[in-house]
Amino acid sequence: MTGLKGIEVGATMDAYPKVVPIMAELEGVVNKRFFFEFYLALQFGKKYT
Repeated sequence: MTGLKGIEVGATMDAYPKVVPIMAELEGVVNKRFFFEFYLALQFGKKYT
């Protein structure tokens, strides 16, 4: 049976000393120094030995 074998949940943060320059000027885009990322990883399968 190949069901759900594992779940991984995490978060990361990138921080820069100055705001990161944006190459294109778009209306409504805000320049930031902190970037947050959240993720979810699901592991499926069967272990063959």
